[in-house]
Amino acid sequence: MTRRSDLLDRALEATGPLAWTRAGRTLRRRLGAAADQAPAVDLTGRRYVVTGSTRGIGLATATHLARLGGVVTVVGRDPDRTERARRLVADATGNDEITAVAADLTDPAAARRLGDLVGPGAPLSGIVHNAGAVPPRGGATPPLGAAVGAHVLTDALQHRLGSGATIVWVSSGMQYLAASQLGGPYAATKRAEVLLARAWARRLAGRGVAVHATHPGLVDTRIAAELLGRLHEPFRPLLRSPGEAAEDLVWLLTDPDAARHSGAFWHDRRPRATDRTPGGPARVDDAAEALWDDLEIYLEAGGPQENSGSVHQGK
Repeated sequence: MTRRSDLLDRALEATGPLAWTRAGRTLRRRLGAAADQAPAVDLTGRRYVVTGSTRGIGLATATHLARLGGVVTVVGRDPDRTERARRLVADATGNDEITAVAADLTDPAAARRLGDLVGPGAPLSGIVHNAGAVPPRGGATPPLGAAVGAHVLTDALQHRLGSGATIVWVSSGMQYLAASQLGGPYAATKRAEVLLARAWARRLAGRGVAVHATHPGLVDTRIAAELLGRLHEPFRPLLRSPGEAAEDLVWLLTDPDAARHSGAFWHDRRPRATDRTPGGPARVDDAAEALWDDLEIYLEAGGPQENSGSVHQGK
């Protein structure tokens, strides 16, 4: 990247959500401020687990990995939709090494059982923590939603990760609103994912495993539709496609240069600030460790009690 393109990239990033649109992505690539090629590496025989992969970004990511030859486990909450996703990925790519497992990742017990189920076999090359939803304010969803399940799943699978493996937590630009509480439970969950990725990066640094958090920008997904409400249709031309988001995720999973920046928070294939409040970046590691400690206490106390921990394995 030239100094000019770097300055242009920084200027665009300062605009906030404008940089996260499809126009922002296109502009960065035209100016040379971001790579524009889709990853084309050979992933034959390399194993990946993609959560939240029944639709949107997760489904597109699983499809891209499978098209490159990856052995992919698609994970969703509903058994029928998860099996449907498996068939879609297999049919679209001609790759028959696609399996499906249904698990509710807001339930730590289900996340642990998922890890026990998908862990055996060849070492894992990557995990994509993409499961997520918009938690209802004051609802019954456990605190931080699927972020807790992703943390438990990482713990269950950490010893199945091969050298050179990569874990990616799919966060959101909404995480910047967590400190002000303007983004509600969703922003808090996405902030937690950034902090947990940071904490896991420190713990896995000596094992050749890279851990990243990323936000894919404003993408046309079910969650975007829920958050935007009536504004979804008018804003839809500005939203990125799930396929575009998947390209950047697969790049992050497979690029050796990206692996050298383990613990970073990425957008458009560049590390970004984890915090935009005064003094925030300097405190991110302390916040990550505090969250880790809080989660350990929460999980030792038994976590949520209302879920069954059930996991359903498809084909």
